[in-house]
Amino acid sequence: MNEQDRLAMEQDQAPKEVIYSDFSKFGDLMTLEEFREHLRSRMIVSSDGDGYYATATQRSNIPVCFDADYVVEPPGLTHVMWYNK
Repeated sequence: MNEQDRLAMEQDQAPKEVIYSDFSKFGDLMTLEEFREHLRSRMIVSSDGDGYYATATQRSNIPVCFDADYVVEPPGLTHVMWYNK
């Protein structure tokens, strides 16, 4: 994915306002670095489920990017909440 495509995808997916919610009873919370490692090792692929950037205590409404070399780090969001299909 080239830089222009990445920026376009990020802009299309970026919500206008960040909304936080409590974690549901299912899902896997991981740090951004753990998420990157899972992407690099192909333990997680985009067809496996959905992920949202999160804090250590709450999920945001910002969906994750599935390019391990381009996992953005939105301010204050240090984790990913992952939901397998």
